[in-house]
Amino acid sequence: MSGTDQNKESELPLNMQFYDSERYQPSLEDVLTVKNILFTLRPESPLPLELIDAIIDLSEYWPHTTTKGFFFPGQEEGDQNVNISRREVTIRAGGPLENKFLLRTLPIGYPPSQGNNNDSSLEIHSEDQWKFSKQIPKPLSRDREIPQDATEEVLNEWAERSQIRGEYPCKKIVFHLRSHDQGWGGVRTDKGTYRGSYTWFDVGLERTYATRKELIPESPSFHLSSSDSDTQVSTNGIKCSTRTIFPDVQDNPSYDRENDANPATKYPQMFVHTLNPDNKILQRNKTATRVFEDHKIIWRFNDDIHPESPEADELEAQGRGRETANGEFVRNLKIGDVVTLWAKARFPGWANTVEDESSRRFSGPFRGAHTCCFQGVVEEQTEKGGESLPEIVVNVGMR
Repeated sequence: MSGTDQNKESELPLNMQFYDSERYQPSLEDVLTVKNILFTLRPESPLPLELIDAIIDLSEYWPHTTTKGFFFPGQEEGDQNVNISRREVTIRAGGPLENKFLLRTLPIGYPPSQGNNNDSSLEIHSEDQWKFSKQIPKPLSRDREIPQDATEEVLNEWAERSQIRGEYPCKKIVFHLRSHDQGWGGVRTDKGTYRGSYTWFDVGLERTYATRKELIPESPSFHLSSSDSDTQVSTNGIKCSTRTIFPDVQDNPSYDRENDANPATKYPQMFVHTLNPDNKILQRNKTATRVFEDHKIIWRFNDDIHPESPEADELEAQGRGRETANGEFVRNLKIGDVVTLWAKARFPGWANTVEDESSRRFSGPFRGAHTCCFQGVVEEQTEKGGESLPEIVVNVGMR
């Protein structure tokens, strides 16, 4: 399915339609079981492994992790643009809050526990899993030394456990968004289209590092431990954190050591965000449209839409960036990389309202309204059975 077809309803007769690959949410063990079934179908003449891998890839039957919901920053920052009862956050243009971090994925390749009590491999502490996905990133100088003494050990173990196959560890990323703008403004002829919209979403990138030393306190972080099946006592003191790759970081000309209450002056560095939506944006809102819109955006490693092609024109008409369906972002992801989601608004009067429709209830491994393929990720359940948005689903290939 091309990047321009992903939001269209199938026009095929019902008896000719195929189930969407997202209907199934396999764990790593599920995928291995299916591969073994295919291999043993004909014991006297087993299918070639290359053919089995092709079947798995064509059906997109890949393990994945899912990250849902977002942290309501008003609970911590005193942001008046938060409506907790309606579970909405509004990003208003002007000032330091016009670029709002919403959500991050677990590191690429990290395989949460499959419920094997004898598994002594490194796991993220359960209480850290949800916190990590919502922690607001802080701009750190590119020159700042980062402790890396355990990074290679951690990334190698994740790669081995998740059984990454092929050149590209990440196969597909699916973004689910529900949002709208302020409902007025802009050019009249742009109303109800994606033209002239100054509220949108961007994707960022962070990279994981691991250490047995002290972490940089400003960074999003989590702890790893290998646990004894009887005592569940941590026997390993590895700490992980992430460093932002983009958005880029520069010196903050407004930095004021004495005024740490103002987010615009609190840090000596600042993130660099574009003034206008560029060709790499994830998704715009419709212009002057107050009704919530659902958007599902899929990025695949084998996308091949050229930014100057007619297909890119169609992407732009759908509110997406012209350079986001060439597969480059997904192909460049490495083990340990983390994908982030940002909401933006620009120019006076413009506002980006993002909804999380669920009421939060947190559960541990092997439960949830929508269980992750890598089972064990703490997810948000919905009391009313709906989805918790925004959502990012990351698929990985495995051998």
